[in-house]
Amino acid sequence: MSELGKKEIIAIAKHFLISSPPGEFEQVKKDVEEIVDNEEILNSDEFKNVFYEYNVEQFTPVNTDAEDEKSRMFIICSYNQVGDDKTKFRDPVSKQIFEIDHVTSKVIGSSPDETTFTEKQQTRRETIQKSIDEYVKNAFIDTMGRGSNEPHGVSSVFADVKDENKYVIVISASKHNEKNQWSGRWRSVYQVTFSDADKIDIVGKMKVNIHNFETGNTLMNTSREAKGELKDIKEDLKSKLNTWELGFQNYIYDQCASFDDIFKVGIRRDRPVQGLFNFTNLGGMIQ
Repeated sequence: MSELGKKEIIAIAKHFLISSPPGEFEQVKKDVEEIVDNEEILNSDEFKNVFYEYNVEQFTPVNTDAEDEKSRMFIICSYNQVGDDKTKFRDPVSKQIFEIDHVTSKVIGSSPDETTFTEKQQTRRETIQKSIDEYVKNAFIDTMGRGSNEPHGVSSVFADVKDENKYVIVISASKHNEKNQWSGRWRSVYQVTFSDADKIDIVGKMKVNIHNFETGNTLMNTSREAKGELKDIKEDLKSKLNTWELGFQNYIYDQCASFDDIFKVGIRRDRPVQGLFNFTNLGGMIQ
């Protein structure tokens, strides 16, 4: 790549890194670093900024304690970034601001979050967080390969600093099944607005990325938007999200079931079939 300029090299590297399939970012990163083979570029702020963009876009979960893998996790995204500082993110549960090394996706420092919220904001946020935690615990379950129903989704709820009636729900779950040569990631974000005592508006978007690399590459990136109203945040939120996300899951199943028919009409060569991969197994991500 010696004939290319710094900007061109970083642009190419960014394309591959940002497009990394779920669970395969580190491998892509390693390959990119070997190809670039230029310490000045690899250590530049422009190159490191790509890792920030990836983490924020992909709702990357990080441990609050980098030394303890069993510590609680929270999501880094644009909704909890502290101002223009690309390294600092709020965790409303611990009420800490964590400094993130985006290259390693680990916490490298923390400080108390002195942001002031009203009592109403705190109560609403905690109510939503409790409801979402219960939903994620039951909906995002690892049912494959380890003989346990271990929850593997992560959720965060953020109160709007400027408006006590607005809150954001973020959900992230991923699965990398190297043995059976597939990976997938689920991301959801919902904006909750309390309009009045009897009306709560909720709008959101769900995204799914699937990669099958069984003797080839099959990629699927799809999304769906949703909006509705809630009468009671405790009673209605989990039911509403389950309806939307289960409906989206079933849509994905239908689309995946039609893949072979699409390939047979000659759009692309047939996917290799060895009896190992079944898209409907992704139900282990959401139940």
